[in-house]
Amino acid sequence: LDALDRLQLALLGNGPTQGHLNLLKGALSEQRDASGDPGLDETLQWAEVRVAVEAAKLERQAAA
Repeated sequence: LDALDRLQLALLGNGPTQGHLNLLKGALSEQRDASGDPGLDETLQWAEVRVAVEAAKLERQAAA
C-alpha cells in the first residue's frame, strides 16, 4: 500500500519516476501468488498492467 500511496502522490505531482515504478513493481511481484480472492487478484493484475503502461510512457519520454 505504501508503494501505491507514493505512486498516487507522484501522479498528482510531477509524475512517477522510474524509482516509483520499480518500488511498486517489486511490491506487486512479492504478492503475485493467487490470494483466492478474485477481486484482489484482479486488482493486483490491473496494478501490474498500469505499472507497465507508466514505465512505457517514461521510456518513450526518455527516448524523445
